Amino acid sequence: MGLLAFKISLVLLLVMPNILCGAISMTSQLDHQADTLLRRKSSLNSFSYGCLHTWSKRSSPCDWIGVTCSAMVPHHHGPNPNDAVQVVANISLRGCYLEGRLDHLHFADLSGLYDVDLSNNFLNGSIPSIGNLTKLAYLDLSNNNLSGSIPASIGNLAESEGFESFQ
Repeated sequence: MGLLAFKISLVLLLVMPNILCGAISMTSQLDHQADTLLRRKSSLNSFSYGCLHTWSKRSSPCDWIGVTCSAMVPHHHGPNPNDAVQVVANISLRGCYLEGRLDHLHFADLSGLYDVDLSNNFLNGSIPSIGNLTKLAYLDLSNNNLSGSIPASIGNLAESEGFESFQ
């Protein structure tokens, strides 16, 4: 019995750092996405905070108004559902009186997005590159004051799985 307990302990010692590192990186991905969105919030004018009043470090972005998270299994993990992590998947802030520059939002940090609706606001600036958003299926930026050209990277999304529309 002593040898079996030793072998089990040894296996746990060898496996535990990998499990802990995976859990830390999974948590930190959502934390990193929250930081990205909170930096964006801080760049908006003060009257824009109506829809964003729940956005704070005291809660998960999955609990914020206008944000939906979904479970995603990272590529380096197997198909085990227990390996799934929460990521920001949907941002819907239609008609929230948001005012500020859209090009300050770093979409590269939000690679799990599949649905973005920032229509009917007062956003200006250029449309940032979104070519890395390979899961993006819907993007609505209509009725804002955006300038410049549509980034060529949007053309790459038509080839990605599920891209539906750009308005």
